[in-house]
Amino acid sequence: IPLVDHSTLPTEQFLVRRPQQEVVDWIAGELEGASHNLPVVPQTKSERWRWTKGACYAWMSYLYLYVGDWANAKKWAEEVIKLGIYDLYRSTADPADSFRRQFIHEAYNNDTKESILTTELGMRQVQRRLAPPDGGNGQTGLSPTASLVDEFELLDGRTLDELPADEKRAYQLDPQPEKRDPRLGMSIIFPTETFLGYTAHPWEPSHKDAIGKEGSTKTGYWIKKWANETDRTNYSSTDGGKLDFQNMRYAVVLLNYVEAAIELNQLSDPNIYDYLDDIRDRAGMPPVDRTKYATQTKLRELVRRERRVELAFEGHRLFDIRRWRIAEQVMNGEVYGATPPGADDRYLAQTRVFNPNRDYLWPIPVGEMNTNTAMEQNPGY
Repeated sequence: IPLVDHSTLPTEQFLVRRPQQEVVDWIAGELEGASHNLPVVPQTKSERWRWTKGACYAWMSYLYLYVGDWANAKKWAEEVIKLGIYDLYRSTADPADSFRRQFIHEAYNNDTKESILTTELGMRQVQRRLAPPDGGNGQTGLSPTASLVDEFELLDGRTLDELPADEKRAYQLDPQPEKRDPRLGMSIIFPTETFLGYTAHPWEPSHKDAIGKEGSTKTGYWIKKWANETDRTNYSSTDGGKLDFQNMRYAVVLLNYVEAAIELNQLSDPNIYDYLDDIRDRAGMPPVDRTKYATQTKLRELVRRERRVELAFEGHRLFDIRRWRIAEQVMNGEVYGATPPGADDRYLAQTRVFNPNRDYLWPIPVGEMNTNTAMEQNPGY
């Protein structure tokens, strides 16, 4: 992108795109410079939307992670951790339900230490936007896919790919969330599941929640993450929807550290396992099998899966796919949803096409191209 670090004169209006490293260095410099003059923590828990030292460090880690500068990604994640002020949220009311409660009002009312930077009221009307249209009075803006559901491990830590073919197929057709990583049942509403007093019916054509109808699911699944009684009953009131969106939370920083250490091939770093175990334990999953996940390849597979299931629907996945350069594998072909009653396969929701020669970059908007003659368009557009 062009860099604008000063008020430009009319003679400077046609700016050229700068090299990526120059842009990265400028952003990092701004964040590090700001960190010297910012408090370590917000003055009050209601001001978690204000930038702090920890927020600057966390975003520097994130910046470097996205361009593959593993040493700096790890360094700045470690700086966040060394502050000693953040932690994964664990509910005192119900520790086994801590992961789900991190995304509802309880965590905020109890001053969660997991939130590093938020958008104030960023989750207002979340229930309205994600829930089923009938009993949930929602609009279903996003629909989970079978690919995501398949990613959640069994309770003993095995993946579906480690099962015999017939057993794997059985779980694909009937996910059985009660036998899986608890984050699955805490993140996704399944067909005919009763949740917050309503039951969705995606397979009944006459029902408002029928699959494919306007405002309903496109896959047979709905998002449960962030769903809560306060927003369901007060979505248009000042009494409800007061939840901030977590732009950065501590679990992301831990995963950043782990991924960077793995890519640096620092497999003797005990924090790799300790941080993954902490995230998994909070969710109700067993520790990482040190024997099975002992190589860089296997640990890379594990941390990528943990990012997908831990951070589902939080806005990370599309960009992880792009930076890992796996889009031609995971964003090409048929997209499936839940299995309709009596069917021998899952619902075909969509067929996607990804062109690796073009689609790893977005086009420069036509307005930018028209007003700046020095602007260069990305290939393929």
